[in-house]
Amino acid sequence: MAHDQIRFDDLLARDVSVQWFEGVALVQALCRELSARSGSETQFPGASQIALGADGTVTIAGTAATKSVPAAAHLLARLMSEDTPVRLRLLVSQATAEEGTLPSLHELSESLAYFERPNPEEILRGLYERAMVATPATQPQSAVDFLPVE
Repeated sequence: MAHDQIRFDDLLARDVSVQWFEGVALVQALCRELSARSGSETQFPGASQIALGADGTVTIAGTAATKSVPAAAHLLARLMSEDTPVRLRLLVSQATAEEGTLPSLHELSESLAYFERPNPEEILRGLYERAMVATPATQPQSAVDFLPVE
């Protein structure tokens, strides 16, 4: 992995708080990249397969077989803070439900667009910079992936 990238599981293990809008920017980048691939509804990357670049780009190193919409929503749920808008919490709750209302990553991305802030690369660049100066968490956070068990 390039030295100007940080794996997402490494970022989560650091003492850095992720803002809800940073989570939206990250999940949107993943949704857009995966939606362009065939079979995107049955695969999603784990935390160790996602890298955040210094330039604010998100790269996917691989994927695991899983339902992509609930996996994406579970990732976003892990990144939500206390100030997360109620409508976004509801959207994530619906997307993680057993009989979710969003059948595709494209539809999830369209729903998330309402919460997206301008210039997502700049938002993610800021998250990368904070993560690089953050110290590792005192309590080692579990690097368990957010993929739901099938």
